[in-house]
Amino acid sequence: MDEGTIKRVTNKMYVSLQIEEKLPLEKYEIYIKPAFNSASWRFYQGKHQLVIGTLIFKKMTQNTTPKDKLLYLRSYLYHELAHSIWTDKELKAIDKKLKKLKFSFYMYNLFEDARIEEKMRTHLKKNFNWLKYEKVSEIDNPVNIFFYLIQAEHNPKAIEFIESKLNFMVKEHFESVQLFYKKAIVCESHEEIIDLLKKWYAKFPNTQKYKEQNSIKPHLFIMESFYTLDEGEFNNLIKGLQNSLTIDETQNKNIKKIKAKKSNKSSLLSATLHKVTFEKRLRDNLLSKMKKLFLSPKRVSASIIPSKKLHIKNIVKRSEKIFKRKSRDRFVKKKITIVLDMSGSMYETMESMRLVVDVLDNMAKNNIIDATLILSGVLNGKFLYETLTMPLEEDILERIVPCFEAEGLHSSMSANLELLKKSDYVWVLTDGMICEGPLDKNFYTKHHIKLHAFYIGEMIYKKEMEISFDYVICEENVKNLTDKIFLLIK
Repeated sequence: MDEGTIKRVTNKMYVSLQIEEKLPLEKYEIYIKPAFNSASWRFYQGKHQLVIGTLIFKKMTQNTTPKDKLLYLRSYLYHELAHSIWTDKELKAIDKKLKKLKFSFYMYNLFEDARIEEKMRTHLKKNFNWLKYEKVSEIDNPVNIFFYLIQAEHNPKAIEFIESKLNFMVKEHFESVQLFYKKAIVCESHEEIIDLLKKWYAKFPNTQKYKEQNSIKPHLFIMESFYTLDEGEFNNLIKGLQNSLTIDETQNKNIKKIKAKKSNKSSLLSATLHKVTFEKRLRDNLLSKMKKLFLSPKRVSASIIPSKKLHIKNIVKRSEKIFKRKSRDRFVKKKITIVLDMSGSMYETMESMRLVVDVLDNMAKNNIIDATLILSGVLNGKFLYETLTMPLEEDILERIVPCFEAEGLHSSMSANLELLKKSDYVWVLTDGMICEGPLDKNFYTKHHIKLHAFYIGEMIYKKEMEISFDYVICEENVKNLTDKIFLLIK
């Protein structure tokens, strides 16, 4: 998964959590760090800053799918966001207390990791599933045991597996470490964690030695604690990077308005206008091509109606039809239904998708096609859709602002099944990241509906999307996308 994809995925997940009101109403920044194999969080100058490295996927087991990588990235993001919700912001003050006791901040952070992940599981009703994607090496000290108990997430089979990986030297400590873990996850403050650490250090005085042993292993959260505490190192980590959250003031206002009208399902359109910024010249070029594609070709025919061109052969034959005229055969208008993914990650490709919608809208204005636009999204776990007949009203295009928590494609299309059945083409405009998992393609095939999915982005999702759609076209820009659409129709 490349840097651009990671940025779009994290943006989408963040928007989803904000809409669901699962995060505090505080400022967030998320940075994607190339050639970095960990993640970290800090609260700095009134805002939460998260860093996620592009090399985290190297820790995964082999034969992972794009969806596996998506969920693994989600676990990293959820872990750091959990810190932003429950971890004490005054970490330097906590570190001073730890130093007086000669305790390691790394150990404090490890206990804190256990606590905040437990809270996040309850908060989101989702597991992290670390052990599904990561290898487990031989476990040779009590700190290692504690770490892998965090990874096990109370799963009896996972705990049994962890126990099977114990070095014979540490088997006797397994039950004691389990008890520490169970106490850590119910702590409610940093004071409680420090009190628990006092008991830990009394039980395991060689903890510093264990920590040093672990530092040469690719443990998930060792680097996290290092950067969290060191202001200069964290600054160097994000130096030259841009905040990947692309939510501007307009989108923030829309999120707030959506929250305010949770029970109102009347519209997925923004209450405020969002300026259209795509190139009009590119739109006109694509429109010209599209018109030619859907109209019947012109042909030359003989006619008695005067025109500038003469039909020489008919003049020689002394036929009445001595003029040449260009005419177009009668054509049957195609019915096209466009399903537009309104999830937050679409904000990145919004202008490209608006351009495609605008081209089709102009075709409908010129009476060349019959077209319907379906907006599809999910809010608070409930699917929403809005069906708009083309040509659209004057300001609709400016009110298409994707900011919903997911796409809800299957639910929206099922609700409009009769419309889809009557359509010559069903075009789904998405960015390739489908949260709800594969669609049941057989369901649509049974109703003689062929689904075409178009998106602008990385090829990483193409293979997985082919499970859901009959045809998938992925291109890096709207011009290439439209060219492929032309080929598909021809």
